[in-house]
Amino acid sequence: MVRYFVAISSALLTFALGQLAIIAVIQFGHALPHYGLSGLDIFQLFVAFLDWSACIAAVVVGVALSPKHKLPVAVGLSSAVALWHLAQILVVISFAEAIGTGIVPLSIIYYGGLIVTGALCCLVYERVSGSSELGRRQALAAISGPSVYKQALSNVDAESIPLESGFFDFDLILLEDELLKILPDRDAYISALRLGMAIERDCGYVNCRARSSSFAELMRDVSMRLSATYEDELVWVSMANGFRQYKTEECETRRGRIAALLELLDDDRYRPSYVEKREPVLSA
Repeated sequence: MVRYFVAISSALLTFALGQLAIIAVIQFGHALPHYGLSGLDIFQLFVAFLDWSACIAAVVVGVALSPKHKLPVAVGLSSAVALWHLAQILVVISFAEAIGTGIVPLSIIYYGGLIVTGALCCLVYERVSGSSELGRRQALAAISGPSVYKQALSNVDAESIPLESGFFDFDLILLEDELLKILPDRDAYISALRLGMAIERDCGYVNCRARSSSFAELMRDVSMRLSATYEDELVWVSMANGFRQYKTEECETRRGRIAALLELLDDDRYRPSYVEKREPVLSA
C-alpha cells in the first residue's frame, strides 16, 4: 500500500507542478506587451503543450512507480486528471462573457487534455493486455510441450543408475491423503500397499513422490503400521526395512523387490477378509 501511495502522490505532484508552470508562463505572457512584443497566441500554444505534457507525465509517473496492478492505477490517474479538466471546462463556460475571446484557446487546452488523457489510458491498457496475453501464451506453450517427467526418465539409464524422482504422481498423492483418513485397519493398510506398489511399477520404479513423502517413505510408514497389528509382525518389519533401502537401490533391484512383495501379498493370508473364497463347484 505504501508504494501505491507514493506512486499516486508522485503522479499528482507532477501534474500540480505542470499546472504551476502553466500559471508562470501565462503571467510571463501577459507581461510581454509591455516590452513591445506581440503574438500572445504563441504562448497559448505553449500553455496547451505544458498542460498536455503534465497529463502524460502524471499517468506515466504513476504507472512506472506502481509495483503491479498498473492498469487500475492508470485508469484512476486518468480519471482524476479528466475530472480536473472537466471542472476547468465548466468554469470557462460559466464565465464565458468575462473571458471573451480567450474562451477559444482555453477550450482547446482543456478539451485537448481530455483527449490526450483518454488516449494515454488506452495505450497503457493495450500494453498491459499485450503483456498479459504474451505471458499466457508462453505458459500455454510450456504446458503443451513434451512432458518433463518423460524427458527426465529418457535421460536416465534405468538399468544401471538408481532413479530418484523429483516429480509428483497424482495417484500417489490421493493415496497419501486417503491414509490420513482411514481407520487403523489391517485390510485397508494391505490394500494401500498393493495400490502404492502398483503405482510405483507403472511409473517405472523411480520412487515417485506424493505431497510430503516419497513412495518408499509412504510404504515404509504403512508397513510399520501393519507391524503394530501383532499379526506377522516380523514380515511387516522386514518389509519396512526393505523400503528404507529402496531409494538407494538400482532399478533392477527395485523391480525384483516390488515383484516379490506383490507376490507375497497375493498369499491367501493377506487377502482382505471381506473377499469371499470361491469353493469349487462339483458336478453331479
